[in-house]
Amino acid sequence: KKNGLQVTFEVKKKFPEIKIVIISAVNDKQVIQTLSKLKVNAFLVKPYNRNQVLDKFSAILGTSSNVNKNTPINL
Repeated sequence: KKNGLQVTFEVKKKFPEIKIVIISAVNDKQVIQTLSKLKVNAFLVKPYNRNQVLDKFSAILGTSSNVNKNTPINL
């Protein structure tokens, strides 16, 4: 069984251009540094709010987060 770091490493190795967002309950500096070395595009720590999600994805996609902040999103 693989953990998220192992899967991220394998995906980035095979598809280096892919954009990856990690959502985790683990807020460990060593894990975050490893993810940074793997060139993960964003890291969200649970609990998070909708604005954090919209801002991260907007930054990755190079768009503004002009989404109606009241529109529900299901994660």
